[in-house]
Amino acid sequence: MCGGMTGGQGRQRTIPDKLPAPENEEWVKNFRRVYALEKLSRVQYETDSSKYGVNMPYHMIIWQVNNHIEWEEKMFSAYGISPDSPVPAVKQTSSLGEAYQVGYDLETDLIPGYEWLIKNAGDQDSKNVLDFILLQTRMHATMFQHVMGIGTMGLGMMR
Repeated sequence: MCGGMTGGQGRQRTIPDKLPAPENEEWVKNFRRVYALEKLSRVQYETDSSKYGVNMPYHMIIWQVNNHIEWEEKMFSAYGISPDSPVPAVKQTSSLGEAYQVGYDLETDLIPGYEWLIKNAGDQDSKNVLDFILLQTRMHATMFQHVMGIGTMGLGMMR
């Protein structure tokens, strides 16, 4: 069940040591943008999970976001380009519901970025890795949407 629910969380992505450098500067700019948002997501989720004392859905999502960051760093290295990207500041939330909404918004902001990158990627290896990340990103948005719909009765189970 876990593998199916999370887009195959146990699978590892194989990234060659060398990938053709992207020729499209807009592609590189967008790749750096999604990378920065993934890094922001990790810090935001760690902050909110700790602040509100909840593990779900953060525990699984953080684990996968760490993989996304690692894979993207390997891709940058394989392209021979720097991931140079400023990471936006963490949003200070005042409630668990707001924290879940911020998580949902972060994930849904990533989706069109990944879709564009996949559509415009110059090689199949990059497309495959980004497509796998997109699958998990969509699942993350669904997980946040689900916990926002649980209501206060479900929050006790989440602690």
